[in-house]
Amino acid sequence: MRRLTAAAALALAVTASVGVPAAAVADEPAPSSTTTAASGTTDAPATTSVPTTVTSTTTNVTIAAPSTTTVASPATRTPAVRALAAPASATVSVTSNGSDCAIGCFTPAQTTIAAGGTVTFTNASGVDHTVKRCTPAQCEGNDGGTGVDADFTSGTFDLTTDGTFDVTLAQPGTYVYYCSLHGYALMHGTITVTAAAPATTAPPIPPPVAPTVAVVDPNALASTGGAPLSLVGIAGALLVVGLAVIGLTARRSERR
Repeated sequence: MRRLTAAAALALAVTASVGVPAAAVADEPAPSSTTTAASGTTDAPATTSVPTTVTSTTTNVTIAAPSTTTVASPATRTPAVRALAAPASATVSVTSNGSDCAIGCFTPAQTTIAAGGTVTFTNASGVDHTVKRCTPAQCEGNDGGTGVDADFTSGTFDLTTDGTFDVTLAQPGTYVYYCSLHGYALMHGTITVTAAAPATTAPPIPPPVAPTVAVVDPNALASTGGAPLSLVGIAGALLVVGLAVIGLTARRSERR
């Protein structure tokens, strides 16, 4: 009967420990208490209460707010600006105005046109002149420039008083010329022919990109608490302690 009573007490302790909810929190472990019956004249068995300390750990879960990626609206693109194109035509006049133009001067001395453009020469100086492309021998060591237009290179153009003529230049480059009647030192000029500017268009504006939202998996969130202790483990520990107490009690009884 004594052993049966201790086993019943152990079963009650195990049942009580298993029935504790996992979410219960114990701030401080319950003090273990052991009560032993005083020895009297009667051979009463010692009663031992098994400590039933149950520890549960609260798990704190932090749910992060979903991060939102803000996509800036596409920057306004400025259309490509076309480079200022050279004029398709120009006029060069021979004048006698100014102290350095007693006989005549090509005005303006520097002329720019686009490839395929035309230069019109006029003579209002009252004296006949010519237009001829330079060579180093005839122009004090200065060559005729980088242009390769054969029509302007091969001939001598007469520019009589009040006369006019046109020169069309298709090849880009520079063309240095002079008056073969009065020499390079008194009368010379340069025509610059630029390549045709390529057509430019504004690049297309890309469509706006939809913002993306990061989805947080609740199962992957970190836990800030310790791992909870399972009830099965607690029950097993209590069972081992109970068996040890029963064995100790039985030995004491046999000795007596």
